[in-house]
Amino acid sequence: VPGGGWAFDDASSSVIRLSNGMVLYLREVNDYLALVCLLRAENLSKRGLIDYNIDCFKRALSQVFALAEPQPSSSHQGN
Repeated sequence: VPGGGWAFDDASSSVIRLSNGMVLYLREVNDYLALVCLLRAENLSKRGLIDYNIDCFKRALSQVFALAEPQPSSSHQGN
């Protein structure tokens, strides 16, 4: 990719139609996670709703990760 950037962004997704009438829908959650959804093909017409729910999930997950990060302590402990 020119400029050394990524070839995808937060809105990147992939749709794979399977021979059994199902669809794999893949979306990036963060730099380390992707969400893989298995849907019936007819439900893909509700893609706006699916994307909205995935975005809500992404926000909630980022809050969980923020809580899990070590917080710098303002107090200094002595021996």
